Amino acid sequence: MRAPTHLRGPLAAAATVLGVLLASLAAAPAPAQAAVGGTTSAPGVVLYDACQQVPISYAIDPGGATSWRLQLQIFDPDGRTSQGFVANSNAGAATTGTFSMQFCGSELPGTWTVKGALCASFTCLFTDPQTGTAALADSTFEVRPAQSSAVLSAKRIRGGRYVLKARVSEERAQGWTPYAGALVRFERLVGDQWAPVVRRDLTAAGGVAKLRKRLPIGTRVRAVVQPADNTYGSVSGVLRLRR
Repeated sequence: MRAPTHLRGPLAAAATVLGVLLASLAAAPAPAQAAVGGTTSAPGVVLYDACQQVPISYAIDPGGATSWRLQLQIFDPDGRTSQGFVANSNAGAATTGTFSMQFCGSELPGTWTVKGALCASFTCLFTDPQTGTAALADSTFEVRPAQSSAVLSAKRIRGGRYVLKARVSEERAQGWTPYAGALVRFERLVGDQWAPVVRRDLTAAGGVAKLRKRLPIGTRVRAVVQPADNTYGSVSGVLRLRR
């Protein structure tokens, strides 16, 4: 920018500098808004008979905004919304935190998904919630039934009979415990197929199922724990009956 002809000396120089500054400001782009985002996470869940609290954690960056709102939704493996949570800075929420979600054993096993949406602008906070909201990357966690296990033993008694005993355990929060009430089927190998030793399943009282049966020496047997609503089934090792 050229100084006016009627300005001389220091005034002309000052006018020139001012013109350059104004031109630079006009050409400079508007400052970009800092990016917002965040992450979520949850541990794997084992379904037990008793209820348990599972932590759903988040960590966000509101891009320097002092007011923000985070919405989380939890989806089961079928895509149904199970539960939702909201963290709001105006309610004292921090940019990192944890929600507790309750699992009581009847939930659907499989891959669960955590979806998050972060609002950190005036528009989505006060005028249009659908505008200016940033979607967080999905996170997933696995939900599965508890495991079971069976250990089979056999003892020969009078009359060519055997006592088959299956000790059954189940996975619990405090460790492996006797699986009381488990349904156990004793099987024997006939040719290349497994067949029931008796037609009915036996109930493991106190985690132990017993069967007395006349069987030929050399018969191969095993115990099969039937699956329950929130417990996997299992199969013992194969045992060959001896004299």
